[in-house]
Amino acid sequence: MPDLPSLLSTANTHARAGRFHEAAALMEDAARLAPADASIQLSLGMMRSTIGDFPAAEAALRRAAELAPRTPEPHLYLGIILANQQRIAEADAAYTAASRLAPGRPDIAHAWSRLLADTARADQAIAVIREALRAYPRDIALHDKLCGLLNYPADIPPAEVFAAHRAFGHLIGAPTPIHRISDFNPDRRLRLAYLSGDLREHSVSYFLEPLLEHHDRTRFEVFCYHVGAPDETTTPRLRSRVPHWRHLFPISDRDLASAIAADGIDILVELAGHAQGNRLAAVALGPAPILVSFIGYPNTTGVPAIRYRFVDAVTDPPDADALATETLIRLPGCFLCYRPYDDPPAVQPRDPGRPITFGSFNNLAKLSHAALDLWGRLLAGVPHARLLLKGRGLGDDSIRAHILSRLSAFGITPDRVELLPHTKTTREHLALYHHVDIALDPFPYHGTTTTCEALFMGVPVVTLAGHTHAMRVGASLLTAVNLAEFITTSDTAYIAAATALAASPARLADLRASLRSLLLRSPLCDGRAYAAKVETAYRSIWTAHGSANPRP
Repeated sequence: MPDLPSLLSTANTHARAGRFHEAAALMEDAARLAPADASIQLSLGMMRSTIGDFPAAEAALRRAAELAPRTPEPHLYLGIILANQQRIAEADAAYTAASRLAPGRPDIAHAWSRLLADTARADQAIAVIREALRAYPRDIALHDKLCGLLNYPADIPPAEVFAAHRAFGHLIGAPTPIHRISDFNPDRRLRLAYLSGDLREHSVSYFLEPLLEHHDRTRFEVFCYHVGAPDETTTPRLRSRVPHWRHLFPISDRDLASAIAADGIDILVELAGHAQGNRLAAVALGPAPILVSFIGYPNTTGVPAIRYRFVDAVTDPPDADALATETLIRLPGCFLCYRPYDDPPAVQPRDPGRPITFGSFNNLAKLSHAALDLWGRLLAGVPHARLLLKGRGLGDDSIRAHILSRLSAFGITPDRVELLPHTKTTREHLALYHHVDIALDPFPYHGTTTTCEALFMGVPVVTLAGHTHAMRVGASLLTAVNLAEFITTSDTAYIAAATALAASPARLADLRASLRSLLLRSPLCDGRAYAAKVETAYRSIWTAHGSANPRP
């Protein structure tokens, strides 16, 4: 067997080249030569995690923690692999241990806050990020994370949320743009690009694909920059929709911006805002003369370089301009267009023997305390009704207890609540709507894809409209499908609308039979008309930009 330094050197060489199985095998040999070396156990744990051998990874990381009790890294990486396995309580304990050893450290704060938000504890996630910001007040990534998290709780004033986004913009600054576009001819064919890390089976793709499919190629030359991991189904289909596809992952912000600028892009549309995996730091470098934020984020970005954000008159009434750093472009009708899943289960008639079931399949981060409390009041007023919640994390006993405890304050017993974990396939996910009669839109961060999916599966959605874009998306979607009767503006009205539906089995049966057809025939699924109105907006802002930058 080679000596220890040679083993470590060769293992690291394999790891850098992406040959993780070989690297892990060599690191196992190194661990046998030096069983008390914590750094070797840490590296072994990380390599085993990379190849999906979670039991071996966990054993190595726990051993590393024993060998180096004052080192936070073993606890951090242990938390990550436990979270990936949905072992929430254990992951919480690991992150807590890491945080005690390195209070406020950004990488720990990021990992822990993501787990907390994804398990209906956005308020705790915000507290973790704010603690880290006290130690690292100019960390751009922490400010970015805070902006995204502030959309979830119901008790944070919109002005405070806006101030956080504006602070992010001040921190990221407005550098000199790096693009080299000088021809602002209003009528020429434009080079249009979409930037996202989610060009795979993801909510963003459901709303982007109608554009990619129906763009007028005589007027727009379309590019996609995919800065995330691909999948085997949706990514290839999206790729087939555009003439220019760039998979740039991983890549630095500077190199990404340079690649976009080198393609001579006229209008760059970023699709993430402050969502996970965004590349706002690259966009802020000004790789195109016109930068737009669209589809993937329900708030302003705060980035000075981003001049426009596409919304609509329902999501953003006139007073919304005061809470945006961009110019709001209000598209006619809904600002979204939905492409349904291409292999859905058929809508099944409601089982008349089943109790009325309310449901929400939204990301648990959207289950604010206010939403859970209102749902508890609703269930208390409809004594025989049940609540079905489905989401990643609901297989963990600690998260189930958290939600059941919140509902128990309103007299709701566990036998009236069904909590289901994440499903493996979209088809399985959609089939669960067979067991739901009325979908409840969470707030203040409404559902989007989930609302469309519920309607597609014949389930009406009751929404509570508020004063922010995030809390008005449901109203925009329902308006587009001519279902404004399910839009409410107060807690009392929300409960009344849901209660009235629960008391009308004939109405529920009619909706179940007709909603899919109603959705598919509505403007919300008219990709050709949608692409035309978005292209009109692109041309309008291009013309305005050209007028401000006349040709020499």
